Amino acid sequence: MDDERAIQLLGPVRVSEYDAVSGRHLQSLRCDNATVRVDEDTAGPGLSLDLFNPRVEGTGQLSVRYHIDGLKMPATLQQDLHRVGVLETVTSEGVAAVLKGPPTSMLASLQKNLARQIRRTLVDIEAEMNTRLVFGIGCVPMILIGIGMGIINRGGHVLSAFGASCVPAAVLVVTILSGKNIMKNAMSEGVSGRAVMWSGLAALMILAVFIYRRLART
Repeated sequence: MDDERAIQLLGPVRVSEYDAVSGRHLQSLRCDNATVRVDEDTAGPGLSLDLFNPRVEGTGQLSVRYHIDGLKMPATLQQDLHRVGVLETVTSEGVAAVLKGPPTSMLASLQKNLARQIRRTLVDIEAEMNTRLVFGIGCVPMILIGIGMGIINRGGHVLSAFGASCVPAAVLVVTILSGKNIMKNAMSEGVSGRAVMWSGLAALMILAVFIYRRLART
């Protein structure tokens, strides 16, 4: 299904409804198509059930849709979720421990998609962290380069020094964006993307050292 919070049940599906207080059996329904949906609230995840075209056993009464909400997760599943976390539970090893057997092709496909999304999210987080760190540190050599260029070109036009100091900033931005795109590319290694990002910062530091060594000689 398109909804990631829903699980489609293929029939025959039989549901028995009981009174929550007395435990008395109320009715039983049968259908060929049902959906279990995970509902999240402040108290924790719960379940709701939608029965499509169910028929009541005994009377044969037919309904278009029958909705049941407020269902609690099984106690064993709740314990597993609180003990190891959701991501660890839905991995191949966690599912195999619960099912005591190999997963279906649909479940295996969902597990692969989840693992792919987890890897992509981790790469995005790492790329964003390196981007902010490189840009934050790079502001220091950019300021020093601008000051040094202003001193060197103090006799020339003011815009020439400003334009020359903007070139290192443009180089830093280009290397940051290039490295970020390389890290997010599934066909490339994250190390090369980090190297591109930090190479721009290294180039700025080398340029700043060169400028101030030149100023020290004059």
